[in-house]
Amino acid sequence: MDRRPTPPAPRSTMRRAPSTRRAHALALRPATVHPAHLAAALALAALLALASACGPAAEDDGAAPASGDETGATNPTAEPVIEDSPQIVAATPTLPAPNLAGAYKGFFPGASSPGLDATLHLDADGGLRLVSDYLNDEAPNIEIGTWRADGAERVVLTLTGTPDEAYAATTSHGLRVEEDRLTSDEWLGPWWRFEALALGVEPPYDEEGAAAELATGELLGHYKHFSPSASCCGLDETLLLGTNDLARISTDYLNDETPIVDEGTWSIDEEGNAQVRLTNRVGADDYAQPITFTLAVAGAYLEAVDYDEDRWGSTGRRYALFHALARSQQRAPGEPEEGNSEDGEGEAGTDRGAEAGGEGEAGAGNEGAAAAIPPGKGSTDGRSIEDTTWRLTSLRLSDGSVLAPGNPDDYTLQLYAGIALVQADCNQSRSSYRLEGPALTLEEMALTRAMCPPGSLHDAYVAALTNVKGFSMDIDDLVLATTEGERLVFSSGAR
Repeated sequence: MDRRPTPPAPRSTMRRAPSTRRAHALALRPATVHPAHLAAALALAALLALASACGPAAEDDGAAPASGDETGATNPTAEPVIEDSPQIVAATPTLPAPNLAGAYKGFFPGASSPGLDATLHLDADGGLRLVSDYLNDEAPNIEIGTWRADGAERVVLTLTGTPDEAYAATTSHGLRVEEDRLTSDEWLGPWWRFEALALGVEPPYDEEGAAAELATGELLGHYKHFSPSASCCGLDETLLLGTNDLARISTDYLNDETPIVDEGTWSIDEEGNAQVRLTNRVGADDYAQPITFTLAVAGAYLEAVDYDEDRWGSTGRRYALFHALARSQQRAPGEPEEGNSEDGEGEAGTDRGAEAGGEGEAGAGNEGAAAAIPPGKGSTDGRSIEDTTWRLTSLRLSDGSVLAPGNPDDYTLQLYAGIALVQADCNQSRSSYRLEGPALTLEEMALTRAMCPPGSLHDAYVAALTNVKGFSMDIDDLVLATTEGERLVFSSGAR
């Protein structure tokens, strides 16, 4: 046994106290101690004695304690019994609410692509990943960042960059926590919890419009199906019935793995149903036997019939038309959701505090972050340039020459609450922007890298947007001016 060296009498032998009991040991050891230490130890001992006196009395079982028992008479050779001192618990950082972690889906219209199929991953450790798929055969855009719960009814997301590089300035967005979804008046939304979709919760869907479209027999397009999975988070399935008879099914288990993509062909039979024949898995060999099934029009959906239940399951497969789903979800940023007051009472997802210079999510706690621009700041004569798809009609270069796109739908600009979406012919970009009165600047654009065909205005258009310094309105047209003397004219007219 490890004992302290025994000094000359009359000092008694005492075991070294554990580090957590050192204050008590100092109080009991008759050695010279610092007065401040002694005072602290005596005060602590008094508190412990008071706590002991106030506690419930020990039960008396009627038996006299044995000599030398720890509950009996004092044994001069026994080691003193010392109670543990109260522990001081250090404050820990607030962690994300575990019940909010998971995958969320967002479906948004596209100006010149089939739409935006977005997946928001909120990790339990506070990390986030936003995967934006424009359904145009290009690799999805991936952004990363952090998230935190701000009370029980609000979540704050901060986008910090891509997996390859950090943004020069981060952007933060607040979302309300609602049943089965996250919503925002100032950013994209709603975001549906995937577990709810997989278990049958149905988001708003333009059934009337979808049914009318499918009734024409025109089945080209993208479709969505969700279902639970025994091994992971669920199945997020995207079906493409494309041109040139291309059929493709992309199955994402939302588990950080690359989606599984099966391809083949499709055709319309005499009854107006789609006959699908999958022949290979992308990145693997062709199937020994093709996988075939029928998609029948069932009102506003395509219903899978005559399929292999051992492979596809017996719960049924119903596909919703993507753009009918997307146009039913998206609300223009700044437009109050039905049931919410216009004055923002109870608002959990906006940056109104930042607009007023107060403690809004984009103001306090996100130093250096690029605040989302509230709708209405980019306006002249009360007309906002935000929440609109602008199509390029002409581009005047600094030398005076004028370029006109063959198809304005190939060159678009959308400004939504601090997010700039650009279509530049065969490429897309998602970046941030700033509006101050008539001044407009676009932050560095992260473009996809497809090779556009000869005659494309891609390079000139992107270069001009990079140099934009301000805007004006010419009747119903948006005119952007650049630092290099270029002039871009956009129209908001329908295609």
